[in-house]
Amino acid sequence: MRWQNWSGCRIGIDIQCFLYRAISRGQSPLEAIACQLVYFKTKNINVIYIFDGKAPIEKDATNDKRGIERRTAVDKCSILRAALNGENDDRKRLQLEQEIRDLEMKYPVLTHEIKDEVKRFLYATGTMFICASCESDTLLAYWYRRGVIDAVASHDYDFIARGCRLLAPKQGLGPEDQFEQWEDYQPTKIWLGLGLTESKFVDLCVLLGSDYSPGLPIVPWKSALHALQHNETLDMIWARHTFSNWRQIDMKQKLASEITILRRARRILCGDDDLPDTMMDSIQTDKWSLGQQNVELAALHEFRKAYSNWCADWWSTLLPSSTVVSS
Repeated sequence: MRWQNWSGCRIGIDIQCFLYRAISRGQSPLEAIACQLVYFKTKNINVIYIFDGKAPIEKDATNDKRGIERRTAVDKCSILRAALNGENDDRKRLQLEQEIRDLEMKYPVLTHEIKDEVKRFLYATGTMFICASCESDTLLAYWYRRGVIDAVASHDYDFIARGCRLLAPKQGLGPEDQFEQWEDYQPTKIWLGLGLTESKFVDLCVLLGSDYSPGLPIVPWKSALHALQHNETLDMIWARHTFSNWRQIDMKQKLASEITILRRARRILCGDDDLPDTMMDSIQTDKWSLGQQNVELAALHEFRKAYSNWCADWWSTLLPSSTVVSS
């Protein structure tokens, strides 16, 4: 993908995806965002960062499960660190350190302190960011469908199911080449390539599982695709997929309940229930209406002092040219 083709475009960024990814790699989240912001500025790309608000109730079970897993990982890391402090054997110490790193990579913890510092930095640089009242996915998809933004940047492939043009870094990229290899996912090309309509493509995504239908078994993608290509409905495919359970006494009610969950997940992905006044509170709406904010020089110079080890060229990009002086 050539970033020069995006000059003058506006990209909405699902920022917490990038913060979590930085933490999982042992990087500074703030430095990762600063590097990203500088890169996009040099390419003349306009960005707006979106922070998550409250997820829909359909995602409660998924978030509860993730929260339990993360707390369990944090507790285990505490136990491993205690063991590490009392261990003198070098081989065992290396093993314990690796276990801790693996857990921290798999279950990164994004604290309010980290997010607050990133927000202060974005404010200082004059970069627009919004703290949504809903999931960032919902607001970004709403804006994309209405032409407010030209694409979404995220590690979350659910944006494709939501009909958004998604710009996503390739898996396994290191910090040194993080902007060199990104993929440009265009939903229209994907569903046409699969021989589906947009509506059938959303059905396929729902049948393959989402955060909004936790606990339901996914349909094998080849079976789901073949059925949809032959104009079977989501209800028909799901009924056949759960046929082995039909002898259960409450199967009729269970089937109806599961189909209701799938249909609700579909409505979320399609944005059928999205309302502007539920996505941003009045303060955030006023902020958005004002447009791009100005650089806060005093605050930005404080960040420059605190992070004097950052690349000098970054500050040349972030600070107005008349204010850039040698440290």
